[in-house]
Order: sequence, then C-alpha cells, then structure tokens
Amino acid sequence: VLCQRVYYGGALPARGAINPLYPCVTGVQQIQVASDLSRCETLMAEMGYKKQASDGLYYDASGRRLELTLLVCTDSALKRSAATILKEQLSEAGFSVILEETDDFEGIYSQKIANRQFDLYIGEVKLYNNMDLSPFFEGGALSSGILQNPELAAAYQAFTADSGKAEAFETLFGTQLPWLPLCWRSGTLVTSKQVTGIVPSVSNVFYSMQGSLPDASSASAP
Repeated sequence: VLCQRVYYGGALPARGAINPLYPCVTGVQQIQVASDLSRCETLMAEMGYKKQASDGLYYDASGRRLELTLLVCTDSALKRSAATILKEQLSEAGFSVILEETDDFEGIYSQKIANRQFDLYIGEVKLYNNMDLSPFFEGGALSSGILQNPELAAAYQAFTADSGKAEAFETLFGTQLPWLPLCWRSGTLVTSKQVTGIVPSVSNVFYSMQGSLPDASSASAP
C-alpha cells in the first residue's frame, strides 16, 4: 500500500535490512509484506494488552489506552503522506497513533531523535550501491535512537566481508528489528527529447544530465 499510494509504484516493499534486489538476500529475508493481525493480537496479549470491541484499540490491564507518537519531518510531502498511511494502518491494527509533525529538520526533528523523544519516527536514508549500513550501527550518523546489539554488529561485519553470510545477518536482523525498513525507493528520471547526454552514475540518475529546454519564444503551444 505504501509503495503504491505514496510512491506510485516507484518503490519496493522492504523485506529486510538489504535491498531485496540484491541476489545474496533472495529468499532469506524475514520481513513479510502481508500483515498478520492475528499474530499481532497474540503478541500484544502476551504483553498484557487487550483490544476493546468498542473502538478496536488496545488497552492495558488498568484500562489505559495504548498510544504511540509518530514523529515525521514535513519538509517532504512524500514523508507526510507515508506518515498518514502508516497511522491509518496502525489504527486498523488496534494502535492509537498521534502524528507529531515539524518542518524543522535540523532543529526540532533531529533533536527529538537524538534525545529519544519519540515512540516511532519516519526517516529517509540514501545508501550507495555497496549497501553500507554502518551509519545505523554504533557511532554512525543514523544510530541515534537505535538499540545497539554487538551480536548483530558482528553479523553485519561478517556479511560485509562475505556476501555468503547474508542469510545469517538477515535472520538475526529479522528477530531484533532495531529499525523498521519500510520500502526502497527507485531513482526515476523522465526527460523530453530536448534533454541529452544522460548517462546515470551508479549512485545518481541525474548526475550527467545535460541540455536545455527550448526558449519560450520558439516553443510551440501544446
């Protein structure tokens, strides 16, 4: 739903820590695309939460409704749309979600993440083709708010040295989920005949874009 409604098909559902297009993770990733609400209810019951028939939301043993805050930076319309859809889906699953929106990425948004003032937050990260995930691990630029596990870090290091260790890393990642991958966006470039010399690099489809559109005076009416 997220890939179709927000990115109009220009994204793939995440199935693990690595982009699913990489052959080394084919068939070994642990995240299921389809939801399993019955499994969710079982897990929530084990933690002491029960879904009320009156509103379909989870409450604890004292009758207090479970509420989650979803932090999103609204400097991107796509992230705002993604947050809205995630709120809808979580609500359908029984979770009361409050959207906390800010367009101050460098200030409020980044500070709240650094200080762990969130239940959930939506982020967007650009990775190179070598799938370097080191920013997510301890000391990395994206590690704020992520629970670090030495065993997972070791499995990742083993994977970087040998792609044959991908299954072990993905299996461990799937049992811990220190962060929740949502989707992988595709780089898409749509051009007219007037734009020439396009040879995308491995990390930027727009890198070598050259050319210019016709002058307004010479352009024909549509």
